Amino acid sequence: MFINDKYYIFSIMIVFLTLGIGIFIGITLNDNDVFSEGQKDLLAELEMEFEHLRDKNKMYKQEISNLNTHLYSIEKFLENNIEKIIKDKLIGQKIVLVGFDETVTEGITNILEIAGAEIYSEIDLKCGLLSDIDLQTSFLDRFLSKPDYVILAGNNSGNNQNDGKNHNICYDFIDNFMLSDINIIVIENEMDISKKYKKEKITTIRNLDSAFGQISLILSIEKGLKGYFGSFDISEKLLPN
Repeated sequence: MFINDKYYIFSIMIVFLTLGIGIFIGITLNDNDVFSEGQKDLLAELEMEFEHLRDKNKMYKQEISNLNTHLYSIEKFLENNIEKIIKDKLIGQKIVLVGFDETVTEGITNILEIAGAEIYSEIDLKCGLLSDIDLQTSFLDRFLSKPDYVILAGNNSGNNQNDGKNHNICYDFIDNFMLSDINIIVIENEMDISKKYKKEKITTIRNLDSAFGQISLILSIEKGLKGYFGSFDISEKLLPN
């Protein structure tokens, strides 16, 4: 799941050590057919190291299993208490929601409403309907006052034939937000936007369908935190501090 690096590292080490022992035995048998005392000692050391690594691998595998079980229990607790945890955390916050997929934006809207946020506006970018002229229009011209946050939600599926167009629209919007000094949070599913803007420290959240993703969204807005949250390759933490 999340915690598996040690297990895989030791598994790889065991594979290479086993291969090394096999090669050593094969070469020795081909050359002499008989082991010298020094070779026997070396082989014994290799076998001991192999056993040591195998035991460590088992230990780390069990440790990972225990940690993932604990993580699962935490997630279930959060899921069962999500409304109590986020309720009224964002009262007074004006949020603009921009997205391509209604199933994603509806889920975000529900979470924000539980947290007490004001949905200042919702902009539907589905099917790349905005023209180049629309994209050049100042984002702030659409509103009477500046929103506290803009949440940009990517596609729910990577099979959309408009993905290339949608990526470009996302990039144009993000650039516009940054020029206007507007706080941005990117919600990612299949669309990988965050890597392009990693240096700009744009807050990115993945797995919004999980309790970790939902709480990360609310805490990021409430505390003004920046980072990469969720279980994906460039994430820093599952949850903000």
